Amino acid sequence: MIRERLAIGCVVLLLCAACYQPASDNVGRVVNVNQHALSGHSLSVVSYNLLHGLGDLLNDQTLEARLEMVILGLVEERPEVVLLQEASVTGGHGNVVDTLRAELNARLSADGISYNSTQIAPNGSAVIDFFEGPAILSRAQILEMTVHGYRAQVALPPERRVALRATLRGAGGHLDVISTHLTDQDAREGEEHVRTLQARELVEEIIPNRPAPLPVVVGGDFNAGPGSATVGAMVGAGFIDVWSAARPDEPGLTSLSGAIDDPGAQLEERIDFIFLRARAGGVSDAELFLDTPLGATSDERNLTLWPSDHLGVLARLLVPRSTP
Repeated sequence: MIRERLAIGCVVLLLCAACYQPASDNVGRVVNVNQHALSGHSLSVVSYNLLHGLGDLLNDQTLEARLEMVILGLVEERPEVVLLQEASVTGGHGNVVDTLRAELNARLSADGISYNSTQIAPNGSAVIDFFEGPAILSRAQILEMTVHGYRAQVALPPERRVALRATLRGAGGHLDVISTHLTDQDAREGEEHVRTLQARELVEEIIPNRPAPLPVVVGGDFNAGPGSATVGAMVGAGFIDVWSAARPDEPGLTSLSGAIDDPGAQLEERIDFIFLRARAGGVSDAELFLDTPLGATSDERNLTLWPSDHLGVLARLLVPRSTP
């Protein structure tokens, strides 16, 4: 019955997405520019909320400048997997995933590095010429992508929160990676927050819903802190909170409290996570990604900007290529 409900939820989501998707050929599909495979047991992963900019003039006007900061950070670190949230498609800025993939591949081509991508943009409307959702960039070939819509959703404002899963080619066994963005609303169903129900659905139904389980890396904006029931659902299902494992004595705050053009803006709760579940898997290290404001020029203005209202998380993992 659980799998039947999950299948129905996926069909409904994909039907809705078909109605609301932007006119971009690369949304809802896989773009592979190489057929590389992950090798060895080490894996570097970034999870990052891009801050799309809808509803805030400053965020929107600086999107290109902020994307350049993201590109520079990724060129420096060259992670094998990038799990993105709030990846937008608009008339004014185009498809930011296409921009990131093209720029990274152009700048890293001399080193033989290229990124494949997949994305889904279930939130938005043609009426406002704006769409956004999770995306995945991978240096390894993406063998398959699946989109899972959570049954638990916030009705007002209307949302379509999803988990985007990509199966990556591995030389000794494949790997599942998931990017997700749980609701930031404090809505409840009964006594539980909707975001907690989404996390529980992820680990109890979505991730197990495949014939042959693979090692899994989940990254995203969970809109809840380490001690929350939402994160507890992940840890209780056997997932390692990568930051806690690597730096148990450091808070790792990722949520910015002020405007992105305020260099003195303070950091609040840790709500951005990378989780790992793999037999004999482990964590080598974790650090914050794009954790300082940078100089930028936008609309002929010289600004000091945070690249997003979130800091990213960069993890170096040990992921044996075997079933969990």
